[in-house]
Amino acid sequence: MKKINIAQGQIALTAKNGDFKQLLTAGEHHLNDWFNRLTVSLFTLDNEAIDEKLADHLRQFHSDWVDEHCIDIILADDEIGFIYLHNSLAEILPPATRRLYWKNGNSLKVELQSLENSVIDSALVARLMGKKRIKGNELALISQVPAWHVGMLKIDGEIQDLLQPGTYGYWKINHKHEVEIIDTRLQSLEVSGQEILTKDKVTLRVNLCANWRYQDVLLTFSN
Repeated sequence: MKKINIAQGQIALTAKNGDFKQLLTAGEHHLNDWFNRLTVSLFTLDNEAIDEKLADHLRQFHSDWVDEHCIDIILADDEIGFIYLHNSLAEILPPATRRLYWKNGNSLKVELQSLENSVIDSALVARLMGKKRIKGNELALISQVPAWHVGMLKIDGEIQDLLQPGTYGYWKINHKHEVEIIDTRLQSLEVSGQEILTKDKVTLRVNLCANWRYQDVLLTFSN
């Protein structure tokens, strides 16, 4: 008989001849191991993803353990995921992600979202613009359109919309999003030092100054 103590914040898997036999939670356990053939693997419940190879093995051969002791994340090709640690957004997961975590109280939560709409809601945009670094934020395009400017939204190179001053967010997944900032204020254009030769062979030096602004941005850039 072998006695094993599993500390709080740990979980263990026993194996014999390479096959997992038991999952042990915190506490004292007595195991029948007369020939000392059992091995014990300890895992810390630290909100780190389980090794991919082990995760696939558990899903295939010990689905009951996965259901009871794990958080299983399997994203479709048109979904993204959000991992929250202690109710704070920690990571954004791209489509087709597969992750397995040991349950650790209620400290880790997962939300899934369809990519049917590529627009990021304003609350999440504000989080992504905050000082806290969120892993996976490169999946988002955040664009700020200043006052007296407009933003020309392009998806896969095609003009889709004209954005008024404000902050906008789009998922950079499955499609290429771009926002080109256009200044709509009155602009000055100067052409200086142009020399013109008249019919009577007199050289004139001309300086040209013009003021202009966009009247119809979409029409201008569509042509």
